[in-house]
Amino acid sequence: MAASSDLVAFGDSEQEFKSICAQLPTRINTLVQYESNADKAQSEIRRIMSDLATAKQRVSDMEMSNRSIPEPTRKELGNKIRGYKDSLATLQKDLKQAEDKFSRNALMAGRDGDRPLDYDKSKGQRDRMQETTDKLRGSSTVLDDANRRIEETLEVGVGVVSELDRNRETLNRVRGNAGEVGGQLDVARRILRGMNKRELQNKIAVVIFAIVMIGIIGVVIYYMTKPKDAPK
Repeated sequence: MAASSDLVAFGDSEQEFKSICAQLPTRINTLVQYESNADKAQSEIRRIMSDLATAKQRVSDMEMSNRSIPEPTRKELGNKIRGYKDSLATLQKDLKQAEDKFSRNALMAGRDGDRPLDYDKSKGQRDRMQETTDKLRGSSTVLDDANRRIEETLEVGVGVVSELDRNRETLNRVRGNAGEVGGQLDVARRILRGMNKRELQNKIAVVIFAIVMIGIIGVVIYYMTKPKDAPK
């Protein structure tokens, strides 16, 4: 029953992961459309990075659910998880490349039609965008560290639970052996009581036999030593 619920949890996390990642490649590729609007570009980058962080969390959820799923299903799902991690790494790389390309295009743009570009404003926008991006990356790093610590804690917890399971099995075997030994001791006690009872019966029989023999011997001695009556 537990394995079934873990499979359901894995499927829910996987579905949400796929839903989040389905549109991310297109959204990353279209960032260049916002090169004339740094604020809009920053907003879209923040949303993409937030979605990437959520997708990472769903992968962590899948890993946690998969720990309780028995083999061989666990191995199969583990391969899927590694593929999802590779996809996330590719998306992050694509986002970084799109950000760099956006920054280069914004820097090289000298005119907007016939109107000169306001370089001070453009530089300020790029600086703000870079600052925001750095903050988001810092948050992502913190989240990655937190996820790593959670995974390490879960691994330790799984190890402890496994050790407790092994100890419980050992105790059950000891109890079973103790019960078997106890049963053998009960049989031995019954046999010993039977032997003692037979020994007591034998002793009583010997005593009775001895008494009877003494009585017989006494009677024989009596008749042998009894004076014979004189003939009249």
